[in-house]
Amino acid sequence: AEISGAATYSHYKPPSGANKKGVIKASPGSLRYVQVSSRDSAGCWFQLVNKASEPSGEGDVIMFPVWIPAGETRAVDLPADMAFSTGIAWCASTSMGDVVLVSADRLWVNALYL
Repeated sequence: AEISGAATYSHYKPPSGANKKGVIKASPGSLRYVQVSSRDSAGCWFQLVNKASEPSGEGDVIMFPVWIPAGETRAVDLPADMAFSTGIAWCASTSMGDVVLVSADRLWVNALYL
């Protein structure tokens, strides 16, 4: 699906610091760029989810999992303008391909989307 319009920059850093899940866009869109930072002592899976609300595990469609090592920042290589038909959400998971949320808030997420 092709989506046109100006890119909107979205920065996730809740007042409490890092988080373990979030919504980048609560409607269909395309993701252009993601940078993920971990400030935790354990690594986790950063997973993009095709969903308009925060991932909960039930019926969530994992679109793209990436391992984020403890204490590192990663620019996530995505296919050009990766399309999401429902919404663009993310979660920090202990398991690749499943939404098994980590026990603590671990990630900061920056995203560029249409």
